[in-house]
Amino acid sequence: MELQSIHAGTPHPVECGASFAQTRLVDRFADRLERARVAVITDREVAGYYADDFSSQFRRAGIDVVVIQVDAREAAKSFDTVRPAYERLTDMEFSSADLLFALGGGGVMDAASFVAATYHGGVDCVLVPTSLLAMIDSSVSQQAYLNFMSHKNQIGVSFTPYCSVIDTDYLRTLPVRYQANGYAQLILYGLLSDPSLLTKLEQKDADKLALIDAGIRARRVLFEKNTQYLSLGHEISNAIEGHFRFLKYTHGEALALGILAHYSSESVLALYKKYGLPTEVSGVTRETLLKRILREASGGGDKFTYVSLPEPGRPVIQSVPVSEVEALFDRLLTPILT
Repeated sequence: MELQSIHAGTPHPVECGASFAQTRLVDRFADRLERARVAVITDREVAGYYADDFSSQFRRAGIDVVVIQVDAREAAKSFDTVRPAYERLTDMEFSSADLLFALGGGGVMDAASFVAATYHGGVDCVLVPTSLLAMIDSSVSQQAYLNFMSHKNQIGVSFTPYCSVIDTDYLRTLPVRYQANGYAQLILYGLLSDPSLLTKLEQKDADKLALIDAGIRARRVLFEKNTQYLSLGHEISNAIEGHFRFLKYTHGEALALGILAHYSSESVLALYKKYGLPTEVSGVTRETLLKRILREASGGGDKFTYVSLPEPGRPVIQSVPVSEVEALFDRLLTPILT
């Protein structure tokens, strides 16, 4: 299948297709790879499926390639994760003339992008996402984040990839639970920007390529309007992830709970059931979650700003006095607490 460009509104190209990333990237980046070496940052799980074939395409073309495995679990996404990558790149004397590839899910995308943005002041990196969430989010992101002391995305740097290439074949080996992460993000895009995307998700055999294209386009519209819209529910989802140290709930599951706290309908609940997303959070008290949310929300000033969703496609930025924040989130948590 030929690659097609997606109008993502990013300064780097975003291309999508199927059955090409394991064999045809040498041809796609032939000019950039002339006299270059390649380093591939991935994780153990993805490497087990794909690293050998992925790296072999460069070796067959006479290009030196090194595969670097990192621990890209959300619970481990820290400075300890990126340190081995810096060490291996230094050992091979990697330079700006060479090309880095990120092969994996969102954790790999963040780790590799963080390394690419900071090593030698910045090196070119091609993102090759293997999870649905990374395909519709990390592939078009202009930031790279690490967690710190159980606080999500506490440390970030600006980063522009050399290119993002999305191959839907990788989704065939993605576990169902992690597929659901991507569907939660697509539901968010649909609710905020494009309700027709929710209709596509309701279809029995929704086309993955069409969903990815629609999701990225919806994200672009949100960025053009106001990037803050994308923070809908994140105060709650970040608190859930952080409380459980990123171990009990995946990012998509926590995001789904944060969305549901702000907006619920029969059609949204039906989508949650279809894609295996949770509708209640367990194992934590209301008081504990509220305490964590309030700590994160205390940014100074006498007003707290957040995103609400009165109806699909119409997000609203609202402000309340700081004195009313606890009551606000006490009310929002009610639908998702058992």
